Amino acid sequence: MGPWAPVAGALLGLIAGIVAVLLLAGTAHGFAQRLSLVLLVLGLSMLGAATPLVADEVRVIRRAARDPAGRSLNGLTPARWVLLVSAFVLFLAAYTGR
Repeated sequence: MGPWAPVAGALLGLIAGIVAVLLLAGTAHGFAQRLSLVLLVLGLSMLGAATPLVADEVRVIRRAARDPAGRSLNGLTPARWVLLVSAFVLFLAAYTGR
């Protein structure tokens, strides 16, 4: 994957977030509900950016499994951090919108 894959994923997530906002905009009346929509767009954009990073990480892990001298990926990699933070932002969106 090229260096622009996370950017393309983030743009796809942004487009999905904007579509969700357009569908839900008529139901958001208070500040908390509008904040929830903003967090939804942010969370989906981050999730879109995390997707190619996680796919690249899986490719590296599979290559390391075939090659005995390959390095393993332990701990929190950048892909896992972005995925974790996007899940937290989506949780905040659900929490503020209730």
